[in-house]
Amino acid sequence: MLYYYILKSFYLYAIALWSGSAFFVTLFSAPAAFKVFPKEEAGRYTEFLLGKYFSLCFILSMLSITSFYLLIKNNLSFASAFNILLLLLAGMLNLINGFYLYPKAVKLKVEYYETNSKEKYDSFLKIHKISMLLNSITLLCLWMVLGITSLFLTF
Repeated sequence: MLYYYILKSFYLYAIALWSGSAFFVTLFSAPAAFKVFPKEEAGRYTEFLLGKYFSLCFILSMLSITSFYLLIKNNLSFASAFNILLLLLAGMLNLINGFYLYPKAVKLKVEYYETNSKEKYDSFLKIHKISMLLNSITLLCLWMVLGITSLFLTF
């Protein structure tokens, strides 16, 4: 029985921290940097912040997916199946964002500063928009997970 409560706690803490981090970074921290600091300093700050953010979210996604799966593996309902799909989607989007798009954006930004090439800057902006879209979808999935968990899943 202790095992059950520990798993449930890990799951609840992980989704709360993951969604809270996504909410704060997406809607407050990163945008505020560009209002408070000059553009280049804000860029360095958000580059540092996002590196830590994506790593933290990866750890929290693995913890939430694993703990939730262990909680429901013997009692799969429609709500729990939909919840695990949303967790997997959010985790996959976070993985793509943090380990593919983010490093690519950082590289393009460095190349832009070295060459002052409009093409590099436009490529950076395109990657940035895709990253913001994926992060927004991730946040939406996590809000749905929180809703499903609070309304339907009692474990």
